[in-house]
Amino acid sequence: MIVPVNFVGKTGLITDQPPFDLPPNFWSDCRNVRFELGGIERSPSWRTNATAGGSPLSYGLFFVHSLIGKFWVSTGLASVISISGATVTDITRLAGPYTGTTQDFWQGGMFNDHLILNNGVDVPQYWDLPNAATDLADLPNWPATHRAKIVVPFKEFLVALDVTISGERDDRLVMWSHPADPLNIPPSWDVADETLDAGQVSLSEGEDRIIDALQVGNQLMIMTGSQTWAMTFIGGQDIMAFRRVFSEIGALTQGCAATFLNKVFQVTGDDFVIHDLQSVTSIGYDRTKRWFFSQLTSASYDKVRVVRKMTAKEIWITFSSGGTEVNNLALVWNWQFDT
Repeated sequence: MIVPVNFVGKTGLITDQPPFDLPPNFWSDCRNVRFELGGIERSPSWRTNATAGGSPLSYGLFFVHSLIGKFWVSTGLASVISISGATVTDITRLAGPYTGTTQDFWQGGMFNDHLILNNGVDVPQYWDLPNAATDLADLPNWPATHRAKIVVPFKEFLVALDVTISGERDDRLVMWSHPADPLNIPPSWDVADETLDAGQVSLSEGEDRIIDALQVGNQLMIMTGSQTWAMTFIGGQDIMAFRRVFSEIGALTQGCAATFLNKVFQVTGDDFVIHDLQSVTSIGYDRTKRWFFSQLTSASYDKVRVVRKMTAKEIWITFSSGGTEVNNLALVWNWQFDT
């Protein structure tokens, strides 16, 4: 007997109730599908990039849209390649291989038409676009005795967070450069020079370390394990102002937040939330978050990554399930239909 079921994609996945207690149009399990317009459809499939065959295993992927063209930059543990159409180029620094491990997260971003990359272990790197024929190189004017877990662009500044200076680590230190001229790199990080706008602040309230940072509108959102801060450019003598936005909402690990429609999607230590650096809403629901966090182990939680897919109005939470070394599942949230 055929039983018609309407609105099969209205609610999405529900994992915290027995299947026999669910209405017919609810889903107790699913794989490789997406919910949209009240229905369900096949999810896009994975494809191997044959162009980059034989390249090092990627631990980071960055899209570069510069004045001279578009590139994908893939970061391995020891080397980095760029991909443009069918052309693959090794752009590893001339000084030799990088020294990060699988625990060292590649991050960065575009700044004045330059790609900034950082793994927290080596000197931050920059790609001297629009001259794509060059290799990566150490970031000019970076202090030789400094290393930073995080380096991100913010307005005309580069900002370093969780900084180690001459072997002494301050995991709540925020340090910013002197502002850069258009299409240039910051000329100095000298916080002692009063003629410059470079500076530093150690976030004194709290004990847990800075985990990540993300530009949200005109502010830089700084996340610790249990707190969220906002850094704002104010000029004058102080240059930057800091305020603690949330005292009990932080980030699970690096790469666990993404912006969409002037809001932030953030994975915390026990929830999924959206906020605008003012009000916060939990969207985890018991139906999914308990299942998700039960999949994580002490060896896999730091592999969780959040990626925005703007064209599909989706946030992808990728993670490792079953003890695999790489992420093999994604929990997908559609912000248009809340599924």
